[in-house]
Amino acid sequence: MPSERHSRCVTGSAAASTGPIRSWRCWMSRHLDALIIISAVVLRICLTARMGVGCSLHDTGSYDGLGTAGFGAGHLGYVEYLFEYHALPDFDPTTVMSFYNPPFYYIVSALVMGLLWSCGLPANIVGKAPTIVTCVAMCACVVVFWKLLRELEVSDRVRHVLLALAAFYPAGIWLSFTATNDALCILLCLLAVLLVVMWRRRADDEGADGQPRLWRRSSWLVVGAGLSFGLACATKLSAAMLAPAIAVVFLLRIWELRAGGRWKALVAPYACFLLVAVPLALAFPLYNLKTYDIPISYVQDYADDPVFGDEVTLADRIGLPSVSQLSSSHFDSKDISAEQNIWAQTLKSSLFDEYYVTGQGLSGPLMQVLTWVSVALGIVLAVLACVGLFARHVMPPWQRLLIGLGAAFVFVSYLRFCFLFPHAYTQSFRYIVVAWLLMLAAAAKGLDHVMSPATSASAGHLSASVTSRKVARPLMAVLTCLVVVTVILSAALYVFWVV
Repeated sequence: MPSERHSRCVTGSAAASTGPIRSWRCWMSRHLDALIIISAVVLRICLTARMGVGCSLHDTGSYDGLGTAGFGAGHLGYVEYLFEYHALPDFDPTTVMSFYNPPFYYIVSALVMGLLWSCGLPANIVGKAPTIVTCVAMCACVVVFWKLLRELEVSDRVRHVLLALAAFYPAGIWLSFTATNDALCILLCLLAVLLVVMWRRRADDEGADGQPRLWRRSSWLVVGAGLSFGLACATKLSAAMLAPAIAVVFLLRIWELRAGGRWKALVAPYACFLLVAVPLALAFPLYNLKTYDIPISYVQDYADDPVFGDEVTLADRIGLPSVSQLSSSHFDSKDISAEQNIWAQTLKSSLFDEYYVTGQGLSGPLMQVLTWVSVALGIVLAVLACVGLFARHVMPPWQRLLIGLGAAFVFVSYLRFCFLFPHAYTQSFRYIVVAWLLMLAAAAKGLDHVMSPATSASAGHLSASVTSRKVARPLMAVLTCLVVVTVILSAALYVFWVV
């Protein structure tokens, strides 16, 4: 249902009669989402065009020479191999950096590379194919996140603020020009969650007649979710961490329809989900397991890189970070003496990755401001996410389970990864972007709950209503200011001081 403000904005002559200020506000209310999305897309495209294809430090590798018989290593070498030989590697993929990864991102990049090559473009343009894919993926993520907020029925004002944060947060910016498989995996995971949400909402409407049917229109959304999830796993196997959350939502729906055998209508769409998702997710890992005896959960480790020794305690890793750790905006994976805290490194990597902003001149103080603003923003959003997930009557149970369990499994998997591979560079925000976006959605629902007049009305007395209003308005103002500062600083740092 449209909000009261939106209803007033669309009355045309009524809005015009109140003067130009009201008309401008109404226009902004209707079009602000589009302006945010377009601005974020333009920024991502400009930076991708500006940055070199090998700017990332995350196993990017290099080309051996496009159009030649050889191939390089790393993500770029993997794409080059597919481009040159039109086939998956016919050797043990653990012998070349990054070749053990599932191939979907590299196949898409090689196809784009082939298209650019066939157009007769120069090699330096053709070589940017992997970053073109990541740029498109991160642009699409903004649109999918906007749609997710709409499906969760987040109010206009809250949606504007949280969409702006997701669109301009630094991690979304620097991921758009890095030649890695992370961006495409994030998009496909987020799309799978969106399709499950769309299916669950429409399934309630279509099932209102109480008649069991083998196939409904919403069943196609389940198939789409299976395709997205399967392709996400075919991009990075870590996407499988969403499986428990999706499975719980599916099982909960069976429980809800248990009376009268209505659950039988779910057999066909669920079977299609499995038939689509499982082969896509497991084909490459099972092939490597059978052919080269590579474990399904294999991750390439680099023994020569420094690791945290026994002198680093558990408190050093997961305790509260010190001021000095947060004040050091850059980190050097070769000098890890002060980089052992997971929270500090995850935050700093979300803002500047390993080294994307120079830190010279005015950018140094601006980086410090952005770091501490992000700390404050993280605290506020964490509280709001808890409200969204645990307060009563904020979200239906299936939404709590899908968003809460999805984020929890991704985050716990990340912590496990940090301890299994105790390098500084494993503490990277790119591994938990999906969890962060899900928590943003939960925070949006929590903020809506705090801002809603129904919240205070449910308390049952006037004093609670007054207290709620006193808290809600300053909270919204503080969050809006923090997001605006983050958007301005992020755009400025990556436009003027990017390396």
